[in-house]
Amino acid sequence: LGLWAAGLMGKSEEEADAYAKEVIKADFEEAGDDDVFRKVRADFDAAGVDQSDHQLRRQMDDLLAEAVTQLENEG
Repeated sequence: LGLWAAGLMGKSEEEADAYAKEVIKADFEEAGDDDVFRKVRADFDAAGVDQSDHQLRRQMDDLLAEAVTQLENEG
């Protein structure tokens, strides 16, 4: 999610890697994914990225499903 968001914000590869780590850290603030949503939403707003809450939530859901599939295929 962090790399996807960083791409939309026009960050360089190095900045994208650092941003992805920030998103991971945000996930430890509270249970669930609302902490991550709030961080990315605020960053999108600050950067002028045109993504609705629905689009952001859908991307979060899609990437979670992809991650679960990847983990299942590894086992």
